[in-house]
Amino acid sequence: MRRCFILSVLAPTALCIIALLWLLWSFIALTLPVKWLISLIMVLATAAVLWPLHKRYASASASSSTLLAASAEGPIVLVYGNGLDDFFADEKVKVTAQGSLHRASKIEDLRSTVEQIWDHSPLQAGRLSVLFSCIADEEQDEGELRARLKSLRQQLRSVTELTGLVLPLTLQCQFSGPATPWILVRDDEATLTDADGNQLALDDWQRQGNNILCIPVIRHAWQFLRETLLDELQKADRLSPTVSPVAVSLRCGSAVGAESSLWQRYLQRHAVMMFTPEMHAPQPATTFAEPLFAVLTPMIVPVQGGRTARRVMLVLLFCALVALACSTNNNRKLIEHTGYGLQRWHAIPMDSYVAKASSLAALQQQALLLERWHRQGEPLRYGLGLYPGARLWLALQQA
Repeated sequence: MRRCFILSVLAPTALCIIALLWLLWSFIALTLPVKWLISLIMVLATAAVLWPLHKRYASASASSSTLLAASAEGPIVLVYGNGLDDFFADEKVKVTAQGSLHRASKIEDLRSTVEQIWDHSPLQAGRLSVLFSCIADEEQDEGELRARLKSLRQQLRSVTELTGLVLPLTLQCQFSGPATPWILVRDDEATLTDADGNQLALDDWQRQGNNILCIPVIRHAWQFLRETLLDELQKADRLSPTVSPVAVSLRCGSAVGAESSLWQRYLQRHAVMMFTPEMHAPQPATTFAEPLFAVLTPMIVPVQGGRTARRVMLVLLFCALVALACSTNNNRKLIEHTGYGLQRWHAIPMDSYVAKASSLAALQQQALLLERWHRQGEPLRYGLGLYPGARLWLALQQA
């Protein structure tokens, strides 16, 4: 963690402070005590900011390192909602050969989680995606469900504003009814993985055995998703853009909920059917995880740098522009000072011996100064390729 803090925070901060001090001491015309005072204030302010930041960085770095270390490659899926208790059991992370799934607690923490990764390992942020899971039979209030989805939309918008990345979103929902495998819907194409691990199109699967009897329930489940979850994600909202999930996973066969649940009320209202309470064996996790990773893997995008690199570049660019402006101003004043001395010399009559001698002494001092800069190098505040010393020295010698 110490090495990561040095590389991610301390080194960029030190580079910015050095650039600002270089600008202050080399180009800005201030008295020496004022420069020392400003330098001391800058160092103390930086130390005051870095000390508490180091403490917060320790805990944040540990959580982001755990998140990234679970899977060296492949998608990193942040799972929100309910319905995957059997999948995660008592663990918070599940790792497969294709990627990893991480159980997250609050949707409101999505931005902070992504921000930790963006600050500490910005190159890995392109592996992130979000999965929202729910069990329709456990949802009692449609307004509450829509509020969670709206909060998710706002968090995704906030993440995009922070990183410039649009995190892929996938939906997953379970329904009571005759047991079916996990069905993955993407671009109006529905596929599933049967018990033997074979991937089939939904049309091919329904022709096997009595699977055709499950199709009415699957159609109602898909309609429920469209009218509730997808409707909330894709309806117009001036506060956050619409979100289109890259894929939707659904299956039937979960435990039957109470008659007041959203799914049971939907069936009574649209299909006039009810299911008797019956526990079904949960589907193996791989039947939805592997197809999901296959969809998300092509969406991994390379990310070049994070906010720290951009901020350092902005500070360095600011210092370079201010240094150039100060050098231009200093050279302009030098030209004006030398030109004023020459004009005064030519304006004084030859019979004004005292004034003529005083003006000549000033020109000689200026010529000696320019000659010394010509031999030893001009001060940095006149540098950056703008120094007109050769022309000024020649004009003084001719005078």
